[in-house]
Amino acid sequence: MKQKSLLFKNVFRSVLVAVLFFIVSGLYAQEIPELIFSNPILESGTDLQDGAKYRFSNTAPGVDAIVEIRKRSASNVVINNIDLTIFGWDKAFQPELGIHGTVAPYQNWWVEFEVRFVKAGTNNKKKVDKFDFTSISKIQYC
Repeated sequence: MKQKSLLFKNVFRSVLVAVLFFIVSGLYAQEIPELIFSNPILESGTDLQDGAKYRFSNTAPGVDAIVEIRKRSASNVVINNIDLTIFGWDKAFQPELGIHGTVAPYQNWWVEFEVRFVKAGTNNKKKVDKFDFTSISKIQYC
């Protein structure tokens, strides 16, 4: 059980770093007190595959978030749900991902997401100067 916990912490850290690293900003700044990720709509690409883009409308007042699945470390890394809502914090971005079957200890696998903030209902970039980021998560095995 400790090996699964260690694996999850490493994977979660990697995903978190990737999400924060790929936040893209535009011209007009805004401080966001809270981001709300809910009810994603597939805008382009194949659902749950690399290149798929999802719009989370009204992530903040006047702001949408477009989340793209950029890439994964290996083809056996699967995304079962772009935003799991049955547990955790329902306002958070909570992708459900994993590897089918038994995972050997000390594996290094990941999924990279890119988050772009845009003016609501458009694809025009929206710069967000500051927002709070926290996480509550639970590991799910496929």
